[in-house]
Amino acid sequence: MVTLTNGQPIGVAEAIGESFLDVATNGRQTVDWVGFLGMVFEQMAAAEAPEVDYTKVPANPAPARKLATYAGQYANGYYGPLDVSVADRGLSMTMGPVAAPTTFALSHFDGDTFSFKTVGENANGLAGAIFTVGKDGKASKVVLDYYDRTGLGTFVRD
Repeated sequence: MVTLTNGQPIGVAEAIGESFLDVATNGRQTVDWVGFLGMVFEQMAAAEAPEVDYTKVPANPAPARKLATYAGQYANGYYGPLDVSVADRGLSMTMGPVAAPTTFALSHFDGDTFSFKTVGENANGLAGAIFTVGKDGKASKVVLDYYDRTGLGTFVRD
């Protein structure tokens, strides 16, 4: 039996398969598979959440620098290019395959840190874009904490 879904993984597809196997093996469902696997998936999502809760802006956030400080082309050997740009007095970043890139609006959080809404089946809300500004007054790199769980989320200015 195969259960396919295009939704965020929350344990329902897995529970369907386990329930079927449970009934086939035991003649009845012996475990609340939706409840059990739901808790497992909640724990997995919590473990993968950013360390910072970007929904709670600090009471007195440090101001951002001029947005042009952050704008530019950045590169990452795993994820590829990242373009940070200023448009309509706001900051955004674009990444992904050239044929179908994804643009994320960046919202100021604190100092040189901005937040963005994650997308996709493993999205977990807001994540951080943490810029490091060099001596030349321009951002030299940006760490996307959503992509940095395995140490691969640092993008360096070209």
